[in-house]
Amino acid sequence: MFYVLETLSVVVGAIFGILVGASFVLLVTKQRLLAILIALDIFILACITLGGSRRNETISSCLWTLERDGKLIGRIGRPVVDWLFSPLEANHCATSYYVEYKLETWGGDI
Repeated sequence: MFYVLETLSVVVGAIFGILVGASFVLLVTKQRLLAILIALDIFILACITLGGSRRNETISSCLWTLERDGKLIGRIGRPVVDWLFSPLEANHCATSYYVEYKLETWGGDI
């Protein structure tokens, strides 16, 4: 439950920051926008799983894990998400999993 509240506070803070004014929106860089979208992704997954997701796990990495474990939703959802992200990167779900797993096991800051 704490994880859901922590993620909610990040998302609410990000949304509030965007709504502060047009000048802030103009200053939002690609990196900030990406961070906001990733926080929203993590929050949505935490809500869907009722807090049962791993810390900082995105929908993409969750689908990769589910497919690896032989679950039907993973076998259907992972190819769809990989196809949606194919213009940006190949094997998006696996890449997301390995990036998150590396950060989780390393335990350090970027």
